[in-house]
Amino acid sequence: MFEIIKEVIVKWDPFGLMEFAPSDEYDDECRMILDEFSKKKEPLGTIIYKVFKDNFGDTFQADLENCLEVATKIESKISKS
Repeated sequence: MFEIIKEVIVKWDPFGLMEFAPSDEYDDECRMILDEFSKKKEPLGTIIYKVFKDNFGDTFQADLENCLEVATKIESKISKS
């Protein structure tokens, strides 16, 4: 499941870093997302929003709705695997 989360997050690239950043740029955030998602306490979109907001503060400009769209892509890929 980590690889699916990473694939979608890297493609989303909320900070536009992947053009010049190492391929593991978002690995920490992806692990946090997976860890929280495994607990099933909150919807995935909320988890994504909180992880990025907590780690990057005001530099994270995506809103919850954008994170919900990313979550839908991840959940779709997970259901197909």
